[in-house]
Amino acid sequence: MIVDVELYGQIRKMHTHENISQREIARRLGISRNTVKKYCDGNHV
Repeated sequence: MIVDVELYGQIRKMHTHENISQREIARRLGISRNTVKKYCDGNHV
């Protein structure tokens, strides 16, 4: 799945600033945990 810059920003903000788990981010945004992991671990845009 390719995410747009806005969704990428949401993922990074939720993970780094709000300390929300990757599983919870995936649930809230309706995307796979693998996608969330990919964007939390790296600097992909």
